[in-house]
Amino acid sequence: MDYLKQLNAYRRKRLASPLSSNAIALYAILLEYANDLYFPDRFTAANSVICGLSSLSLTRMQAARKELCEGGFLAYTNGHRDQCGTYQLTDLVQVSSMLQQDEKPDNKPVSKPDTKLVSKPDSKSVSKPDNKLVSKPDTLNKPNQSKPDQLKECYGDFVTLTSDERIKLRERLGEADAVRYIERLNEYIGQIGQKAANKRYRSHYHTILSFYRRDSEKRHEQPNSPIPDYTASKGESL
Repeated sequence: MDYLKQLNAYRRKRLASPLSSNAIALYAILLEYANDLYFPDRFTAANSVICGLSSLSLTRMQAARKELCEGGFLAYTNGHRDQCGTYQLTDLVQVSSMLQQDEKPDNKPVSKPDTKLVSKPDSKSVSKPDNKLVSKPDTLNKPNQSKPDQLKECYGDFVTLTSDERIKLRERLGEADAVRYIERLNEYIGQIGQKAANKRYRSHYHTILSFYRRDSEKRHEQPNSPIPDYTASKGESL
């Protein structure tokens, strides 16, 4: 056993397994005692000698010795009758190297699983879903869903037109005539009543176009005739 290597191994082990101050003092005395004897495998020493060298009482020395034995630092065998006990210091260098070898990972190659025996699924036997049986929703029997009507704006008190209809009137009649026909239709509806006008005219836009077309035909026949007045007396209709 090499003294310096044993001392260094003891210090490393003591960091991993802390000892009491009495156990540290006792181990130092036993290590020096074994060094003086050239590190025999076992040696005997009287309790009185060890207590004198370590300055520990018998009770404290025995407790420290038990702590070292339980920590794996040494082994002790009681003597018989007049014989002294036997000490055996653990070769901490050898123990440390053995632990390091046990902690090394096994670098043996890891056997790979045999993939040759794994059977692949037969893709030919996989049946595909028959798309011919999937029926498409019948859209022919559904009723025609008409687009919602555009919001109509009120011109005057009674005439209602959508924004597109108002633009078309301006493009076809001109802005001045479009305003004039809207005002005259509004006055006529006010004379006959809104309920009667709703039954007679479903579209004010087409009503104005009809009035304009008839006036255009009359003006074509009589170029100097003014635009007729569509106001009606009670009981009259256009």
